[in-house]
Amino acid sequence: MSTSKACFDELVDKNIAEAGWDFMEGVKKNRILIKTYGCQMNFHDSGLIEDGLLKNGFDKAGSLRDADIVILNTCSVRENADHKIVSEIGRLKGDKKIVLTGCFARQIKLKRENGVSVNNADIPVDYCFAPDEILSIPEILAGNFEKNYNGDINDKGFKEEFKATAKDDYQNFNLVEEYFYNKKVDSGFATIKIIEGCNNFCSYCIVPFVRGKERSIPFEIIYNSAKRYADKGVRELLLLGQNVNSYLSPEDDKKDFSYMLESLTKIDGIKKIKFLTSHPKDFNDKLIELIASNDKISKNIHLPVQAGSDRILSAMNRGYIRRDYLNLIEKLRKKCPDAAFSTDIIVGFPTETKEDFNMTLSLIDEAGFDFLFGFKYSPRPFTKAFKIKDDVSLKEKKERLGMVFEKQKKVFSSILNNLKGKRLDVTILAVDKEKNSAEFKNGILFKGEGLNDRTVYIVNKDKYKNLRIGDKRIADITYIENNRLYGEVI
Repeated sequence: MSTSKACFDELVDKNIAEAGWDFMEGVKKNRILIKTYGCQMNFHDSGLIEDGLLKNGFDKAGSLRDADIVILNTCSVRENADHKIVSEIGRLKGDKKIVLTGCFARQIKLKRENGVSVNNADIPVDYCFAPDEILSIPEILAGNFEKNYNGDINDKGFKEEFKATAKDDYQNFNLVEEYFYNKKVDSGFATIKIIEGCNNFCSYCIVPFVRGKERSIPFEIIYNSAKRYADKGVRELLLLGQNVNSYLSPEDDKKDFSYMLESLTKIDGIKKIKFLTSHPKDFNDKLIELIASNDKISKNIHLPVQAGSDRILSAMNRGYIRRDYLNLIEKLRKKCPDAAFSTDIIVGFPTETKEDFNMTLSLIDEAGFDFLFGFKYSPRPFTKAFKIKDDVSLKEKKERLGMVFEKQKKVFSSILNNLKGKRLDVTILAVDKEKNSAEFKNGILFKGEGLNDRTVYIVNKDKYKNLRIGDKRIADITYIENNRLYGEVI
């Protein structure tokens, strides 16, 4: 008598279960690899994309060779960033499924929508998600790729479905909270995006076009997220936005950036809060008073100036003049003497003369930055400056950028030398044997970090037995070597 198929299948399943076999063991899953380019915001977003894909059954590839799907989370602030992405796509084409997201993805979509005839508007990718569509990525990829017992990937006509389902993440704040603010954390540090987009339209900047208008996340979502992170052991938060100073909670415009910042400092467990990036024209007195008076708020302040010439600042549509910027630095230093500042500088903006550039060099001297990010101007599509002739040669831009970095080295060295013999309130941390290999080899096991992020390597080893990670101590700065501070705890 023959056994029915149903009975046979049941018998097979029973024997497999009794034998302890995993029928899917060794079968290839859809393995993803994310490559991130650009700013902190992109690294934040890549973490969200990865979390969402892992929850939807995808695996993380150990290397590019092992990946079935490569996600490129891209930058588009400068032209060389575009070139890097196009080259990478050319290298991957035909071998992997390519998902393009981030600012360059939005640039490509804008070019296609506006019929712009530019070579990289037709680059070959399988998926294209703008920055405000990233929460659609896990759902759409999960719906369009499926596994079978041979480990093959089946593409189910993603293009039509993509057009129908990709949506602005900020239209549904419940979705935003579920994905943006409920992610896993595996250290004492977490980032929180508080605002997306920019309304400033600086004449050189593509960000308002590729990130869209400003959209603030509701205060309650951010606050509840910070509390969850604190409960999970997070002690330091980094608040992110193209312009954090513009933050206004959409359900209550009295809850501005200062209100939110102060509220987060009151959460048990949170020890330090940083924020990026601020626009100088929006840095108000209320925020200055809060930073100066609250010992949980970082005293390391990033204030992009871009140029030192009033004429160039006006052409850039920055909304302030040189004296405004230096007055802001002076006001912050008066209220908060230990503050440390960093900035962004663009050299070679159209029509920038040597006189204009020399004013930038003198501003670096006057402002006294701990650090700066310097860039050669490059025309960006859709911006106002794109229509202006790029009349500063590449050779001249390179020379000016080199002079900026040389000037900054001297300024920073002077700042450090002036700290010798001074005292700094620090939090004790462990020296990382990989990042601080020279110190570690010399037996230096502890360092102290101030609220301004300046680091002092602790050299009086006889005190080590009394040090604990997280201790608040005072460090005497005894010497400077290779632009690093060394000192003794007291």
